Amino acid sequence: MLARTVSVDGVPHRMDLFGGSKLKPPRLTISQMAARTPDEPAKASGGKLLAIPYADTAPGTAFEQLSRAWAPFKEAYYYTQRRGFAAPPAIKGLSPHDYALEGAFKLALLPDRPGNEEHPFKLTGPDGPIALRPHDGCGFIKASLAKLMPAVRRASEQEGPVAAFGEGRKSSLPVSALHHYPPSAQVADEARAKAEAWLESREGHELTPEELFRIVTAANINGPGAVAVPSADGCLHVPTLKSATLSGGGVLIGRSPYDKPNLRPFAAQQVKSAAVGDPTAAFLDQCVTIQYSFNVAQKSNKELAAGAPTFFAKGLLIVVPDEIWPTEFAERGLVMSAEDVKCHSSWTKGKDRVQADAQLDCVGILQAPEVFAAGSVVAVPPGEQKKA
Repeated sequence: MLARTVSVDGVPHRMDLFGGSKLKPPRLTISQMAARTPDEPAKASGGKLLAIPYADTAPGTAFEQLSRAWAPFKEAYYYTQRRGFAAPPAIKGLSPHDYALEGAFKLALLPDRPGNEEHPFKLTGPDGPIALRPHDGCGFIKASLAKLMPAVRRASEQEGPVAAFGEGRKSSLPVSALHHYPPSAQVADEARAKAEAWLESREGHELTPEELFRIVTAANINGPGAVAVPSADGCLHVPTLKSATLSGGGVLIGRSPYDKPNLRPFAAQQVKSAAVGDPTAAFLDQCVTIQYSFNVAQKSNKELAAGAPTFFAKGLLIVVPDEIWPTEFAERGLVMSAEDVKCHSSWTKGKDRVQADAQLDCVGILQAPEVFAAGSVVAVPPGEQKKA
């Protein structure tokens, strides 16, 4: 069906060029599903298809040339929406120029290192070393550069309009998280105890449909939600905002989606928080983090030439105060993992990410589809995030 054209005002359009999350239909909440009567038919819903006039995709057109650079291999289809049509952050009153930077950038592109290998990009705060490193999905941006975006400045305000991720609410453990483990009497007893304690706290109150579902399927176990970034020392570092449920014992964290065993236990000695003087957790208490989309044209000999290689990168960027930005990278405004490059105009036969540290001068557009206020992120060992 996607290979067919659809006419809009008599003009044929193609729909098969833009893949991404917009294709997914909106998911119903448990409360919305519970509100339906048994005989009520389900309302049809779907995602969004982006289309372009068929004539604009003909060989030799400007769009066709752009498509060859943007999507030189099949997998790139799934990045075209994020690359060209990333949504703005959920902050009221923003204009397009408030969450994007356009111009020249100096960046460092670094291959990932094994966990036991020292990384050249090292942060040290006033309280000591900060155990964070660039790694697949996460990099760093100098604060003076990031704060050229008004959206980042607003997220940095103490009483600003941007709440931390998960602030004021808890995330429930989905029943699918438990499907991958064998039955355990010890786990069942613990879940029963948690369910009974929660029901006692709700005595005299009628349960909502969602509460009933949660208590029956997963004992209504919940905890703070957070955005994960890579730690550099094999420990879990938790900012103050996410520390309310820490009791000095071990911690169980979960990673969505739960299509495989994605519950991760951490022993007490692996858990570090600001309350015990951990410099990394103290840094996470203060730092803003952005989700980014980055369209780049790479300069050659400090000049941008016609036909210059282009690439697209995405992930997270942690905003680092200029005063603690490593001197070895003083001339770089961004430090990124080579794994964050998802499409490159030269990747016509296969992916060929840089294998050695590279310093690039580029022209591009850096966009922040999401801005996370301080206290949003926890630092998790990369091995735990990748574990199958």
